[in-house]
Amino acid sequence: MIHPDSDTLVANPQVAAKLARYRAQHGQMFEPVGKTKSALVRRYYAESDLGNLFADITAPALGASIGLMPSGALRKDLPAGARVIQAYVDEAPLEKDKIYQVATVEILAQSGDAYVQFRSVNTVEFSDLTFAQALEDYFSEAPLVRRPHSGRLIPQ
Repeated sequence: MIHPDSDTLVANPQVAAKLARYRAQHGQMFEPVGKTKSALVRRYYAESDLGNLFADITAPALGASIGLMPSGALRKDLPAGARVIQAYVDEAPLEKDKIYQVATVEILAQSGDAYVQFRSVNTVEFSDLTFAQALEDYFSEAPLVRRPHSGRLIPQ
């Protein structure tokens, strides 16, 4: 398997041309909605500041205890033998028999992207709130967004 580093990939000229046309037609989509104190990076094969921020935005926007944002929505398979060894909700250990409300993207809620764990979920509710709107709301309420707490994903 090839693991590309998206930070060093050279832009495809055809894709770049298409993006230039979209930017010209839909300029408002490329206007900043907020500022961050530092760069927030996305990583496909590790925990990322951007993934953490998006999970932090998703949970309260939908009234959930847990926000889950897969790296592919911003892709990495868990390596063989990897497993969750600790999980916390609001700094308290996750209770095995407790029911939690989880906010995530639609593809995960439908057990896509190899997240088969969601097949056993009893109730799935979809919201009219788009992630784009939640993101814009979050940034409009915070004059300067700081890097979110990291260390949530601890490889074993």
